[in-house]
Amino acid sequence: MHLDDWLDFFRGIGSRLREEVSTLSGQPEARREIRRGAGGDTTTYIDQWAEGIILDQLHRLHARGESFTLVSEELGWKEFGKGGYHLLVDPIDGSLNAKKGVPFFSTSLALIEGRELSGTKLGFVVNLANGDEFWARQGAGAFFNGRRLQASHSERIEILAYEANSPANDVSAILPLLPYVSRTRCLGSTALDLCYTTCGFIDLFLIPGSSRCFDFAAGKLILEEAQGIITDSQGKDLGGLPIDLQYKTSLVASASRKIHQQALDALRRT
Repeated sequence: MHLDDWLDFFRGIGSRLREEVSTLSGQPEARREIRRGAGGDTTTYIDQWAEGIILDQLHRLHARGESFTLVSEELGWKEFGKGGYHLLVDPIDGSLNAKKGVPFFSTSLALIEGRELSGTKLGFVVNLANGDEFWARQGAGAFFNGRRLQASHSERIEILAYEANSPANDVSAILPLLPYVSRTRCLGSTALDLCYTTCGFIDLFLIPGSSRCFDFAAGKLILEEAQGIITDSQGKDLGGLPIDLQYKTSLVASASRKIHQQALDALRRT
């Protein structure tokens, strides 16, 4: 398939998930623990339900002759034939929000050529709570609900968003940035945080040290295709990272290169 066909396929998955998610999010059944996922986190019923919908669509696609390898937070590695792209999937990014009924969670899909993030050809993220869609093709720009995105030239950090999977350790890591920001937010879906950072709704997004590639691969491409920037907390480019369900990295992301550099400088002074 061409990349435009893959995008249509991703959007179809997002539409189906969006249609059905309202019946489950926030319900007691959504919280039921099933197993330990391939990414190391506990898989709940809502995670398994979302992955089941995606798998159904992937089996249908493979039956039509397409070959690819699925790499999913929940299931792990699964080959659909030999060769083709790697499909990096987070069925529910922000699953704690989803199972508790907090309306900020997403599905993240990235199509990758080879085994490194630099080979990401297509990224798609859908906000399952309100239907916002974000996508990017390598070399062809990034889009929000069909509108092309451009990087922000903001010089002020009005909103710093962060993820704190281990609050006792992670919250202290953002302290060097607080003198430079007006407000902070911890919203709970890395993929959406990156997408709304691309839009300029969030000025700076930080994960101190525990993000995995299925969380940020699609959002990374979307941000970079809008001329934003994402690195680790030392300023290192992330393109050389392997597709891996266990490897964890810090993230610093902004649509404004000036803000990004300001953040790195503050973190390096600690």
